[in-house]
Amino acid sequence: MERIWPVGSVVGARRWPYYGAHPDVWLEPLRGVVLDFRDPRVWRASSHSAHNHTYSAGEIEKEISLLMAANPFLVPVLWTDQYGCSHVFLEDSRLLRSYQQDLEEWLDEREEARSSSYDRCVSLG
Repeated sequence: MERIWPVGSVVGARRWPYYGAHPDVWLEPLRGVVLDFRDPRVWRASSHSAHNHTYSAGEIEKEISLLMAANPFLVPVLWTDQYGCSHVFLEDSRLLRSYQQDLEEWLDEREEARSSSYDRCVSLG
């Protein structure tokens, strides 16, 4: 099966900090980078690995086989938050999109939210 997102692709997934708050405090979308399953960062204290466990190459290959059997669309993504902290999560590649597309949709939604927020303030005033 061919990967939808090649290793190194910069992706987004509607991870928009403070999206539920007033649009003036929204932070730009989180940026993710698709990793190879054999990248050591995937197996260090991530969402699916046991803490303080060092995986051997054989264990990694076995885990990859199990994961792919369960969901062949999983890809490891390194997400970096607004504070510079990085976390690896397994993502369904069908739910990812280019970071540029994610940013453009975020800008559109923020502008729309600002407009509707302004309209509410004007109608109350």
